[in-house]
Amino acid sequence: MKTLALSALILALTLTACNPGPKTSTYAATLSPASEVPAVTATATGDATLTLNEDTKTATLSGSVSGLSGDLMMAHIHGPAAVGSNAGVLFMLDLTNTSAAKTATIKNKDAIITLTDAQITDLKAGKYYVNVHTAANAGGEARGQLLLK
Repeated sequence: MKTLALSALILALTLTACNPGPKTSTYAATLSPASEVPAVTATATGDATLTLNEDTKTATLSGSVSGLSGDLMMAHIHGPAAVGSNAGVLFMLDLTNTSAAKTATIKNKDAIITLTDAQITDLKAGKYYVNVHTAANAGGEARGQLLLK
């Protein structure tokens, strides 16, 4: 009986060691008007965090922005583009405004963001950025490049 229990324990430990769980990586962006291309005059600041599950090729994003010139109108992930360059919208982000405080929270629009292998390569290369848009700055009020933490 002790041999059976010991064998079961060894098997469980071996399986756990062989299956460490999903491979995840975290990317962060610091949003600022100075990062816009071209830079804009505004006081907005913010942050966003994207967590990538490389096994399922999915990601989630959450963040917040404050000091906005008005209500947040849109928020997106753009790419591929290096710092200082612009690119098209890849993923829409949901937003929740708190107008009195000129703040907003952002998150991925769908339950998860699904990425292709090429998109994961671009993300890992630092070629994606988060951009938030207001009526006063329709092209973008604050932007931040998503970089590996």
